[in-house]
Amino acid sequence: FFYTLGMALSVAGVPLTLRFLYIWGVTGRIPPINALAVMFAFISATQFVLFAMWFDMEYNKELK
Repeated sequence: FFYTLGMALSVAGVPLTLRFLYIWGVTGRIPPINALAVMFAFISATQFVLFAMWFDMEYNKELK
């Protein structure tokens, strides 16, 4: 579940980042809502993947 959400937000973050860089390059200003969307996608994806790895470690603790 968490891996899926992390990967989905990572994939969604790529076009958001490209749009952000394009608008910044063309207009020379940073659109605040776009910057927030990029940061939300990046931070959320990172957190979801880290939580997924943590839950996997806890679930497989006895496999050492």
